[in-house]
Amino acid sequence: MNDRELLDGRRFVIVNTADGESAPENATEFLTREAGGVVWGTYRGGEVTHGRFVGTRVEREVELSYAHRLADGELAAGHSRTRIELLPDGRLRLVGESGETEESPAAGPDGEPGEDAAEGAGEAPEGGSEPEKSLVGVVEEVR
Repeated sequence: MNDRELLDGRRFVIVNTADGESAPENATEFLTREAGGVVWGTYRGGEVTHGRFVGTRVEREVELSYAHRLADGELAAGHSRTRIELLPDGRLRLVGESGETEESPAAGPDGEPGEDAAEGAGEAPEGGSEPEKSLVGVVEEVR
């Protein structure tokens, strides 16, 4: 795998919600692209009808901004810092803390505030302890 484009062409879906429940049948799906350390993509599903994100990746850390429209017409935007983890089966998991912008309340790409997690494939990140965060959902790579 080309680590320079680790997230390019990958698809992720939310598999657990913030409260640990199984994801809804219409789970949010993320399509990612990456080139030269720039990460961007789209997402939709659940309450999100249209979502976009753009950011940068340095090693196993991704920092991005996102905006989306919910089914009720509300718009939300925010910022996320994400770390990339390798799962035992080779897929990637992305775990990030979402935050609010001045324009909207804190809401992750699934419409909930707190931490986002995504799973997919790649090399293992460096170990280390992480501060406790509130989980918004778990997202895993779909092959």
